Amino acid sequence: EFRRSHPLLPSPVPSRSQIVFGTLPSGHVEAFMYLVNPLERDKSKQVFLVIFESGLMRFAEILSDVIVRALPQSDPRGTFLTLATDKTAVEKRLDLNPDITRDFYDALSAYVLKGGPYLSTTYEAKELTEPYATFAALLYRSTLVFAMGHEYGHVIFSQNRDYLTIDPHWPKGWHEEFFADGWGVILSLMAAGSQTDLELTVLGARFFFL
Repeated sequence: EFRRSHPLLPSPVPSRSQIVFGTLPSGHVEAFMYLVNPLERDKSKQVFLVIFESGLMRFAEILSDVIVRALPQSDPRGTFLTLATDKTAVEKRLDLNPDITRDFYDALSAYVLKGGPYLSTTYEAKELTEPYATFAALLYRSTLVFAMGHEYGHVIFSQNRDYLTIDPHWPKGWHEEFFADGWGVILSLMAAGSQTDLELTVLGARFFFL
């Protein structure tokens, strides 16, 4: 897409054959990029690993389900199904459904204390009813697309760092993270398509950082 839109500029994106995606049981909620051969001067021969914590996808799936369950349904708007985000309404729903809070803490503690959401002792995947199933799927997909786009942004940064302006007043590493966030949003928008609402597209990114 970039090549088509900017035919006179060199592509900032390396060949797909230079990037290997995989998982690693690190015990941390993260994904990261690793340059295999940093001393290689020919950028076309550099190889990157984009690594996802092996439990990240399951963790995102569980939290997406739990979060949307905490939102009460509101009155439909035309043909649209809606969920309420009013704080008072959410607190009331949580008071009436203590299992939602229990599942949240159980999933979180399983990851933080034991190293993986699959170690949760009480959480069982439930088939959500509508509109919760759709909202949970949207949140889950948006989160993972942003995470992949962000790590892809680190690859692009590595390939173009010689041409980027770095402000010396910023803390070390901030430029690269902001750059990667920008590509995470851009690639999320491209993956979602032009008909998808901007707020819905970046919802996964906001959820991930929260």
